[in-house]
Amino acid sequence: MNKEALKSLLKKLGFDFKEKEKDLDTELDTLLGDQNKFEPAKIDTSKFDPETKKLFEALINQNQAMMGSIKSLQEALNEEKKTREQIIKNEQERLTKEREAKVKSAVEKLLTEKKITDADKDTWQALYNNDFEKADKAAQLLKPLVDNKQQNNQEPNKTDPKTADNPVLKTILERNQILN
Repeated sequence: MNKEALKSLLKKLGFDFKEKEKDLDTELDTLLGDQNKFEPAKIDTSKFDPETKKLFEALINQNQAMMGSIKSLQEALNEEKKTREQIIKNEQERLTKEREAKVKSAVEKLLTEKKITDADKDTWQALYNNDFEKADKAAQLLKPLVDNKQQNNQEPNKTDPKTADNPVLKTILERNQILN
């Protein structure tokens, strides 16, 4: 059992060791460190006959060689694990930066197309962060904003055709109503 598994087991059992986590780490290192250091039992081979003694010593040497290879494999495995964790961390950072850039460009596009105002920038940024696809669909449905000044310039003096200020025009409109 490794250190992280023991910590999670203790948390599940309800132990709160946030304040003493360093102490717990050192204790677990000493406890688990003893498991990793495997020392073969010392056996007195002087009692064995020469043939058995040779065989026994060969087995001991073979076991020591295997322990050395196991240790090197564990080190290689730990190194590979660290490398993969670093690769995953770098990939997550890259994806986060890409997403932030994508959100920023989408919001800037909305601003340049005058579909939103500067005041709405934070709101749209939050919408894009929560669900980019849905926010993008909503943004596509937006129509460009028109300022009041621009609107007044585009639609000068629109009057209702049924009402007129001029009495002559009023009479003409009334006659057209009768004919229609």
